[in-house]
Parts: sequence; structure tokens; C-alpha cells
Amino acid sequence: MFWEKAYPWCNKVIQIANPNPFDGVQIDAKINNKVLLSVGHLLDIKGFDYLLRAWAIVHIQRQDWTLRIVGSGPKKEELESLAQELKITNIQWVESTKDIAQYYLSSAVYALSSHSEGLPMVLIEASSFGLPMVSFDCDTGPSDIITPSCGWLVMPLNIDDLAAKLLQAFDLFDSNEKYSVYSQASIDNAKRFTLENILSRWDTLLNE
Repeated sequence: MFWEKAYPWCNKVIQIANPNPFDGVQIDAKINNKVLLSVGHLLDIKGFDYLLRAWAIVHIQRQDWTLRIVGSGPKKEELESLAQELKITNIQWVESTKDIAQYYLSSAVYALSSHSEGLPMVLIEASSFGLPMVSFDCDTGPSDIITPSCGWLVMPLNIDDLAAKLLQAFDLFDSNEKYSVYSQASIDNAKRFTLENILSRWDTLLNE
């Protein structure tokens, strides 16, 4: 565990996640509408420039897919300029919104390209909406959420590997049946982060 390596003098480290804010959301059978979603503040640490560079590779082969980025921030104009420089056309820019659920519902796969994370709630949220996930395997967070049954972990900050994993996912999901399997696995995965399960872990810890 990352914290055990960082603080070797601690003889006991307990990891308890935050609860899923979309706990209990009901999802009908998910449809692969070929939209890749990424949500977050448009800051350097979120690595959207890495995602755009990977997408420039992906969209050459898979122009049937669209990248949707939901977020606002100081890097927006720079990122939009980069997308133009990379000649990316199949992209949607959406301002930050409190009604984020509609974008999870209308997307098919989630991508996270952050340099670092704590516990990325966007992955838990995406999972609860049945989105398979592709994410950089940064030091903390993604590997605690994503399992092989519902997504792919990518070498940190490796644009070529991110593009390759996205293409692998898209090729696999040309089969609606396989997409449904991954989507259901993602929904099941999110159940680990229900409020009931998180409170149970706190109760056990405080009563030891």
C-alpha cells in the first residue's frame, strides 16, 4: 500500500473510501453509444493534454467514437487550441455542471488521465452508471477502484499505452454482448462503495 511505503513507522494503516454520491441510482441496460467521457477541472494535474494526445491517435482508427470532456478551468483555451492543433474533430466540450448524471448516462466509457489522485470519485461515479473505465495507474486511487472485469489500468503518463488501451476497449465493445458484460461488472463494482458498506467499515474500525 502507498501509505505503508511512505510511512514505514506506522504499523497499522486502514483504508476506507468515501461513499458513492450516486449510491442507489438505477441503471437500465446500458447502451454503447460510442461516447468516451472524462470529467474534471481543466488543470495541469488532471492531464487532459495527455488524453487529447492519446485521442489524436485513437480517432484516426475509430472516428465512430466521440470524446466528451466535461469541466471548466484555466487550461480550457489551451486545451481547445491543442485539440485544434492535433486536428481532432470528434470532441465535445461541456462546461462544469451540477447535473453531471446526464453525461454519465449518455456516455459509454470513462477515461481518467490524471498525473495523481487521492481517491478519484469520478471513477466511483462512472462505475455506478455502468461505464467501463480506462485510467492511468497513478500512485493512489485508480487501482483501488478499477478491476480487470470492468476496465483497464494504463502505465502512468504513457500516451501510447493510453491510446492502445482505449483502442482495445473500443474493439472489444464492437460486440454489444461484451460491452454489456463489462458494464454490469462496473455496476457491481460500485456496490463496494455504498454508504452502507462504508459505514460498516467505520463501525468495525471504531469498535476494535
